[in-house]
Amino acid sequence: MTPFESGNKAITINSLTVAAGVAATAITRLARNDQKAASALSLDLAGKIVTVLDCGIEDLLEVVKE
Repeated sequence: MTPFESGNKAITINSLTVAAGVAATAITRLARNDQKAASALSLDLAGKIVTVLDCGIEDLLEVVKE
């Protein structure tokens, strides 16, 4: 599984889904760079992820101009 960085320790997709209380498919799709999942990312899910990872929203999102 792909680890996410949470401070100085790695966290697995499974650990992130459990800690955030979200469906594994939502995190897995984001980890696989699924554009549809990324474009439909809710603020609720983003908030849960940044809380678990103890990071800012800017660490999770990138604005790409087309």
